[in-house]
Amino acid sequence: MYCKALMLLIWGLSLTESEALAQKPIYCPPSRPHPIGYIDQMPKYKDGGMEGMLKFVRQNVRQPAALPKDQSRPSGRVFVYFIIDKVGKVQNPCIRQSLEEHCDAEALRVVRLLGDFLPAQHAGHPVDMEFMVPVTFTGKQP
Repeated sequence: MYCKALMLLIWGLSLTESEALAQKPIYCPPSRPHPIGYIDQMPKYKDGGMEGMLKFVRQNVRQPAALPKDQSRPSGRVFVYFIIDKVGKVQNPCIRQSLEEHCDAEALRVVRLLGDFLPAQHAGHPVDMEFMVPVTFTGKQP
């Protein structure tokens, strides 16, 4: 299991921009089950909390370059939904609010690069927790 996860991580990090864009984004189904309704402690991104996570996203997002010539660069936000599991790993990221297919694929790529979180706590035990992060696209040239 560990070996499979490591290989998937290495494979995911080695994608070129064109390979990442060639993969179809995963869109969230209309409703997903909620792992738990109430928690005692929210998950925390290990590298600086919420501010650190948003900084990581801003620094790593690439404005889409592979757009048709007649299409202007989109600007706006993509909202990526995911689960932070009991060990603090990002699981099952999907698009909750779409902007454009290339932007959606890039948003998923960046969220998959996020490192570990301190997991949410409920009654003193780590629990799965839903999370959503906005990924902003400015429409500027890369």
